[in-house]
Amino acid sequence: MIRTLSALILVALAGGGAIWWGTGGGLAFTSETQRRIEIAAHPRSLPAVALTDSTGARLVLSDYQGAPLLMEFIYTTCPDICVTLGSAFEQIDKAAAANLRLLSISFDPRDQAEQLGWFADRHGAEAPRWRVVRVPDPANLKTLLQQAGVVVVVPDYRLAPETKLPEIIQDVEDSFAWVREKGPELFHIDPDRLVVAVSSAGGYLTLTMGYRLDPRPLALVSMWGYGDLIGDWYSTPSPHERHYRKGRYSAEQAYGYVSGPPVANKYERPGVGGGKFYEYCRQQGIWPQEVSGW
Repeated sequence: MIRTLSALILVALAGGGAIWWGTGGGLAFTSETQRRIEIAAHPRSLPAVALTDSTGARLVLSDYQGAPLLMEFIYTTCPDICVTLGSAFEQIDKAAAANLRLLSISFDPRDQAEQLGWFADRHGAEAPRWRVVRVPDPANLKTLLQQAGVVVVVPDYRLAPETKLPEIIQDVEDSFAWVREKGPELFHIDPDRLVVAVSSAGGYLTLTMGYRLDPRPLALVSMWGYGDLIGDWYSTPSPHERHYRKGRYSAEQAYGYVSGPPVANKYERPGVGGGKFYEYCRQQGIWPQEVSGW
């Protein structure tokens, strides 16, 4: 299925969007009751990891020792889950106690002060309560992610229409099987704590994994995922002007863009044909048939 925003993301978490409690630094990603018990019973010290915020100011994570701290891991070009996390932090920022501190930590080495500043401005993050930071030292970033128990696995799957839906679903199921089998050794993960989070077409696959996988993921985060694949809105010509702005495409034009071998990266197609093929299918009301092959 054509992915317009991001790859399907499997997030294997021992604790994601982790809560570190400054009076010992606890971390948990479980039910609320168990989380509080674990924080009280097994406090962890904040590591002395050097950080740089969106203004270029330098600080050390362990400086937050002694106060409640809520952390999230993001990257500024992430179009979906990171935006959702940022929006959640906005609400927390408005509602939480005055002594709470928030940290949005980028794990993308391409994120510099300019990109961090953009993310901070977008979500209204203001220091010292809420900082958007990066970890300049890659070794320290790896250590921090390991201590927080955060592992992100981004598998590819073959795209429609060159590959049809049953094979696409099989690709995703194979990815899960691989992560469950190899993840404990390669990433030191708990295979029973897998979370699926992605948007758009991947959001549909996220929903699909909720009933296709056994055992099921711990959680599903489907952003803009759609479920009614054979409804009139998708199987009849689109009434929306946006699907006709660039003109009407002929069948020869549309299929010419996607007539090559199977691909897992839309940029392997000639030009930008995947998007044009999608528009043609919406104009004709044939997208479900082209994706499924039925």
